[in-house]
Amino acid sequence: MAKIGRNEPCPCGSGKKYKHCCLQVESENKVVDITTKRAKQELEQLNEELEELALQYSDEIFSLYKDYVRENNWDIDSDYEAEYYVLFVGWAIFNAPIIEGETVFQTFLDEQGDSLRPETKERIAEWVTVPGMYEVIDHIDDDHFKVASLETGERDVFCDKEDELPEIGNGVLGIFVPFDNNVNHFLFTHDEFPLDWLQSVYEQYRSDLDPGRFSKTMKNEYPFVLYDLFNDEEDPRELIDTYDWVSKKHRAVIELLYEMNRPIWDDEDLNLAIEVWQEFCEDENPVVKKEAVFAGALEYLLNMMNEGEGTQKEIAEKYGVSPNSVSQRYREMDYLMYDFFDDIIDGFSPVAPHELAEQMFNELKQAVESQEFSSEEEMEQFISDLITFGSSTQPSNDKEHAEELLNKAFNSGEAEERVRLANEALALYPNSPGAYVILAEESFSLREQNDLYFEGMINGEAELGYAFFENNRGQFWGLTETRPYMRAKQGYAETCELIGDSKLAIDQYREMLELNPIDNQGIRYLLLETLIDNEKYGVAKELIDEYDEPTANMSYNRAYAEYMLNGWTKQAKKYLQEAINFNSHVPDYLLGKRKIPEASPGLIGLGEETEAIEYVQSYVELWQMERELMQKLEGLAAE
Repeated sequence: MAKIGRNEPCPCGSGKKYKHCCLQVESENKVVDITTKRAKQELEQLNEELEELALQYSDEIFSLYKDYVRENNWDIDSDYEAEYYVLFVGWAIFNAPIIEGETVFQTFLDEQGDSLRPETKERIAEWVTVPGMYEVIDHIDDDHFKVASLETGERDVFCDKEDELPEIGNGVLGIFVPFDNNVNHFLFTHDEFPLDWLQSVYEQYRSDLDPGRFSKTMKNEYPFVLYDLFNDEEDPRELIDTYDWVSKKHRAVIELLYEMNRPIWDDEDLNLAIEVWQEFCEDENPVVKKEAVFAGALEYLLNMMNEGEGTQKEIAEKYGVSPNSVSQRYREMDYLMYDFFDDIIDGFSPVAPHELAEQMFNELKQAVESQEFSSEEEMEQFISDLITFGSSTQPSNDKEHAEELLNKAFNSGEAEERVRLANEALALYPNSPGAYVILAEESFSLREQNDLYFEGMINGEAELGYAFFENNRGQFWGLTETRPYMRAKQGYAETCELIGDSKLAIDQYREMLELNPIDNQGIRYLLLETLIDNEKYGVAKELIDEYDEPTANMSYNRAYAEYMLNGWTKQAKKYLQEAINFNSHVPDYLLGKRKIPEASPGLIGLGEETEAIEYVQSYVELWQMERELMQKLEGLAAE
């Protein structure tokens, strides 16, 4: 270290000149405090030993990292993934209980036991194991720099002898510990960021109402903070400014949504909302009389696209408008949601059915897992070649061979060929629920179908295992390996209902919704129909309230269930009027004014005639049995 001049700032960070601070102490003592020096050396040694212990659990830490990426569908830029992972490791060592319920750090301390000197124990007790965000405000010398905490404003001096000092005015992120009386060291690693990046993420997670929220977030949700930091999203305010809004009212709508959700939405969601609203304005040039109605409808649309929380009623209350007005404007916008998903599907395969898409994904996954790569770039090139030229990977075991046979069976249009392939797959690997699904689909006996679906369900449960169910409950359909089991379970529930065991069918439907509340399979509609058929109107209303979605199925069944429970009440009238407002085509079919087609419609459009046809095909007989309700329906429809 270079010699410090008498009039230079003291490296301890006090703000005083060296001659008025530590130089006086050094002059008075004339000697180095041997105890402090020894404690510092011991801390440095412990730091190295902690790093060595962490290396022993590198597989567990990497597995935890992959779990976060997979469960949250993160797409981390390969240019930044190494930096992300290093910071993730530092956090995981101190905050992730990966060793029998304890962290690596706690395990390390337990192993040290009473071997630590009292002075060292005191200093370790001062270690801050939660990552922090700091602004670099000064360089003390070649090895030391001064920072100010974004959270508390407190100033500290950090030591960095290995790397170049971060630039003054930039931000740093990391975990630091005190090694001597005046200087803190970053532990394991830290990283430098533009200060405005850190400040933006800090503002997203801090709270005036809860001063401790930021620290709690950094301790418990640090991977999410890192993702936001490395996910270089454009600032939403700047994105709003980039568009030429046709009217001030159009801009006012998105600014209202931005202000209402800025504290709770991340930039990615805000930017999506801005882009969707801009596209709608460009397509429709809507006449905006009340900004809150359109903002509420837009927020509900984003919730539907992102599988977020919030019913129309809750969102309407948030913006101080009526649910009907939000519903009406939402129906004007909902085509954007279908365009959004169509783009995703087209980007993958414009013609592939669900089973083929799953097949392609699983083949790609197996091919990648069978290789060893020296870099991200090598893996990306391998995937690119697979997509371009196809896979030449051969099945390596009976399970993979069975899956290959089932893929051929799914793509075959010949019943005998499908049955043959399914039986061959079962002979190779009995725990293949997809094989039982194919056999059930080709059976002409309802009882045999029920038995086959049951076998598929039981074997699927055995294949996935108890731990898999407990760890992934609530997100099943998102894991492609669960889908053959879920199809078998759905088939079993439907055939149970057909053979007269409605109670068992209801139980199976409920279990499926617990496993996958997002309900990609539409199980809620099957459950609702079964509940109404069995006169369980109260339970049916609870299910409708749980999903509270703007569909003819839910809105008309809400009115029907209310009537069957309580007769023609004000509430029943209100529900029925809301249903008619949502889809005005249903009454004509229920009242017999229009003939109900025998064939089911293909693509269903919310609020459109196709949706009305789909609904009345299932429920017309129930409605026509209630004379008073039909009279009320005719009267309201004529208004």
